[in-house]
Amino acid sequence: MMKEEKEFNAAVVTALTVVAATAYLVCRKRNADKSTREIGFPIRYDHPNLPLPIRIIGKLPKAIRAPNLIKSSQPKPPKDAIDVLGKNDPSAPDPYDIVSIEEGKIWRVKYHFLADLEKAAGLEAITGKSFTDANTILANVPPEMKDIVAADLELQKRQLGMTQQERVEKKYLSSQNMLVARLDAKDEESGKEKLLVYNPCRMRPSIMEWLDGVGTVSYIVSGSSAHTNQLCQASEAFPKAKIVCAELAEMKCTAIGMRNADFVYTKKEDLKSLNAALANDGGAELHYVEGDTFTHAALVLVHGHLFECDLIYGRHCKTRMAGTSKEQFEDANRFSSASERLFWYTLIAGTASYTGCSPTYRVMGMDPRSPFCGVLLECPKDDSCSRMAGSLRKVIGLKFDAALMVHGGGDAPAGIPAEEFKKNIDANW
Repeated sequence: MMKEEKEFNAAVVTALTVVAATAYLVCRKRNADKSTREIGFPIRYDHPNLPLPIRIIGKLPKAIRAPNLIKSSQPKPPKDAIDVLGKNDPSAPDPYDIVSIEEGKIWRVKYHFLADLEKAAGLEAITGKSFTDANTILANVPPEMKDIVAADLELQKRQLGMTQQERVEKKYLSSQNMLVARLDAKDEESGKEKLLVYNPCRMRPSIMEWLDGVGTVSYIVSGSSAHTNQLCQASEAFPKAKIVCAELAEMKCTAIGMRNADFVYTKKEDLKSLNAALANDGGAELHYVEGDTFTHAALVLVHGHLFECDLIYGRHCKTRMAGTSKEQFEDANRFSSASERLFWYTLIAGTASYTGCSPTYRVMGMDPRSPFCGVLLECPKDDSCSRMAGSLRKVIGLKFDAALMVHGGGDAPAGIPAEEFKKNIDANW
């Protein structure tokens, strides 16, 4: 009996020792995680209460989650006026505004299209920020702007009740910029100078004819893995052009039939080969922002100009969107300003943002421990912020005259002066 009791006591001691050791290791890991969070992620914030379906998706194994996320994020070109009114309708406006930035070398093509209103609802779900809650939004608006933003909210409500034709006729359209650079080298087959197209837009006959008049499209660059809606049709329009994109962009586009990219710039060897080819063709250079697992942003430096996408949101003064003048931002009659104001006061200004320059989702998308990362195809790691910071310091160190943005940029053709662009990068990140 004594022997059995001793063996029982020994077993209890062993079990308690295992439990204590396990508890110690768990506590130590939690403390290490907390320390890593404080050191690895520089911003302290409260996570928004994300919808249950998004939280559930985030808990699924990547093998199950990834295919569904790729399917749900398949590229889909938005409609423009020609889609809505018909190509033979004389009232259908040309969706392109072309501006020469540097004569014979760089152009900005502003492409106008109908915004996807359902996408805004999806953005609300994943950010926890409402684009229609007037009280919350107006709380972030300074007194002198409240009447203008209140009118923006009313305009937004009216749009929800309009047909696509009504929105086109009233010119309630969004826009993005396609940036075009003529390189020094000539295409052997056509004898024309090679063109680099950054952030391709819808390739209708009119814009293809214009491009053919200035050169031969040799490179099609998607500067963000979030900008893939037009990449597939652009690659079809120019089958001999080299496709340049991030691996995630390639995954989304090849899933619906696009040919494989020629250069996947998120792969070091491809980036090296691409820049060697660009140097040979006229001195352009692509700079990948390593560590940016949210958009995999890539900038192109060419002819003293820097092409940018999805890196800059707010201006360094933290009062408005970058690339938009004070007069433009406050213009109550400028439709694009209404959209910018709602974005600014919903996702960035006042208590809406954690940085005062970047939208909420951009911050959460860089935090490895954010539940938001569960809906991303590539989640950030503990060193993503430091790697991205290193990449952006290199960008700030580049020599160029001005930067051209895919989003916004106002109506001024000259772009953002280099020093202001660098201040904006610093303020946003």
